[in-house]
Amino acid sequence: MKKSIFGIVLSFLVTAVFADEPLLNSEKSYTVSSSNGKYYLYLDYDNNKTSCYLKSEEETSPIWEISKFYGTDGTVFLDDSGTYCTVCHYPDLIPQNYKKNWIIFTVYKNGIEYAKIKFSDVIKDTKKLVETVSHFSWGHICGIYEKGMILDTVEGIKIYNFQKKSFLPLSDKRNITAWTEEELLESSLDLISSDGKIERYFDFSDFGAETIQGKSVAATLGTITEKEFMTEDGEKIIKKEISVVPPELFWRIDASGVLELSSDDLFRHNVTRISKLCYSPDKKKVYAIEDNKFVTFKYRK
Repeated sequence: MKKSIFGIVLSFLVTAVFADEPLLNSEKSYTVSSSNGKYYLYLDYDNNKTSCYLKSEEETSPIWEISKFYGTDGTVFLDDSGTYCTVCHYPDLIPQNYKKNWIIFTVYKNGIEYAKIKFSDVIKDTKKLVETVSHFSWGHICGIYEKGMILDTVEGIKIYNFQKKSFLPLSDKRNITAWTEEELLESSLDLISSDGKIERYFDFSDFGAETIQGKSVAATLGTITEKEFMTEDGEKIIKKEISVVPPELFWRIDASGVLELSSDDLFRHNVTRISKLCYSPDKKKVYAIEDNKFVTFKYRK
């Protein structure tokens, strides 16, 4: 039996209305791990509580607890130190009848409510919100780490600093964390770029020499450009041209934990500085600041 036109339209409308609805609260317990895998939350539906545990130890007693269950998977985040827990009350979408003073994030520190972040703190220009069927899209959380959380909003990337309880400039030193040699050795960093920039570092090596010359890294640097050509038939076609160089580079981690790369083994000139923010293992990405600019690298170990 064929559906009537009314039935088809009604089915489409029902699908569209619910297509961008926030996730409904689940009625079961689940776990959330920190990015580094050292800590995890057990969200206990039956006992209406959230408990933080250290993964390397037996589950005897939690480090801390919150007397509340947050039942929507994908809205609760735990930092790498097991200290901060962030609850996003409106992940990705917010109702069209929102109020600017609505609380969009609640931050807990060691199980105690620490900060509340209003929607107006996150989004300043509401005209940039993206309208969906029944909501507005404001952005999402990229990552959470011991210094704060990184948001990808309709106004651009923003970093909320836990200690200062406010949003700080992206390049603010209070946002960065220190690189370790363990993270870099035998790993690769591949810049995710939208402007055609090629920047890849791989095979971080340390030959055990006492001087900096013992630390080398292979690299591929260059650009991808698009050029327009005309065929014999008068048709316009666009070709991509790739220009790369494989420089010999040296690397080191300075006293403040910043990765430095240079073709000069004494790091006197042409030094690229990459400050790490946080690593997202599920996305295999590193969020960082390179020469005062927010960047994202694909990270492989």
